[in-house]
Amino acid sequence: MIQLTTHPALAAHFDAADRSRIADLQEALSPAALRQWAATPGALYARDNWADLGARGLFSLGIPDGTAPTGRDFARTVAMLSDCLTHDVRSDLDMAIYVHGLVAPYAMVMHPDCPFAEDLLPRMKRGETIACTAYTDADPDRPVIGRKVAGGYYLSGRKWLSVNMPVADHAFVTFDVGRNRHAAIVEFEGSGIDRTRLKQIAGDSLYAQGALEFNYTYVPDANILSDGLRRLRVWNRVMSASRLLNAISACRSLHYLIDVVITELAHRPIAGAPFRDQPQFRKWVGSARAKAAVLEAAIISTLADMAENRIDEARISGLKAYAVRVASDMAELARDMAGGAGTLANSEIAKVATSLSYHKFSGGSEAQLMALYSTSLSRRTQTQKVAA
Repeated sequence: MIQLTTHPALAAHFDAADRSRIADLQEALSPAALRQWAATPGALYARDNWADLGARGLFSLGIPDGTAPTGRDFARTVAMLSDCLTHDVRSDLDMAIYVHGLVAPYAMVMHPDCPFAEDLLPRMKRGETIACTAYTDADPDRPVIGRKVAGGYYLSGRKWLSVNMPVADHAFVTFDVGRNRHAAIVEFEGSGIDRTRLKQIAGDSLYAQGALEFNYTYVPDANILSDGLRRLRVWNRVMSASRLLNAISACRSLHYLIDVVITELAHRPIAGAPFRDQPQFRKWVGSARAKAAVLEAAIISTLADMAENRIDEARISGLKAYAVRVASDMAELARDMAGGAGTLANSEIAKVATSLSYHKFSGGSEAQLMALYSTSLSRRTQTQKVAA
């Protein structure tokens, strides 16, 4: 996939210092580094590694200081984070960085009146602490409920699929008090969270993901970010940027998958001839390239609009859902084309398919938006095939 910060439609938003920092972070997140971390469970979150990424600026890319963020700020952060993760071709790392380097800091920047956020933000940028999110995915049997007391709230309930758990120090959480939903920062140390009940459920990825259970957890008023419509506005804007990053990750994995399929399968002999001569192979490669080109163009267009403060949150949600679905479907087709699971379960094709299936999911309103947006992108894909 192309480098977004050097694309002609976006390059004017970045300078030499931005590109130098990206180059340094690409070296820190090189294929060799990712392989080394993969060989040692939890290595990504080792304090020295996490602090080094913070010192290099990974968790402060494009984050404004002391001013309300604009669409340009979000676009810069999205593009720079994406380019820094150019070697994360299987999406093994991206979610950990997106949560800590975009969702958490922007949630704090957009709440300048929260005393605890003001104190926490510099430490998070430096990588001195690890953040996770627990905004959605409530357990329907035990939703997180807050009870107001003097000076704060007591929380009880469970959240599923909390990225960066169970290694995080703080969680960005939503909870309900009556019909009103609040957002807050929860400190884990001494907070009434039973960490032994937190389970990682993200497969073999480098990032951690698990359930987060609150057992009468106290949250002081100083840690409350917002509630009501303000909470919803902040959530929608921050998650739009995060969803665009998800779409970019899916597109990156699809580009990588195309290269892997060609490398691993093109020369495989089938009935005395190389597999590349088979209609099934040619159809898959043509379709995958067309879909990747259309997704890439949609991502660049969306980023360019975002940089001009034209942010269509519903369209971004649909793009993310569609990109994830396309990448996942093409990965499964590639796995079938390579012979299915079984002895091929550890092939590179299977690893890409498995990674996408673990943490790139879409449901609820995203699935509905995907259905609407996919019609437009599917037409462009067909046009791309004809042109090719």
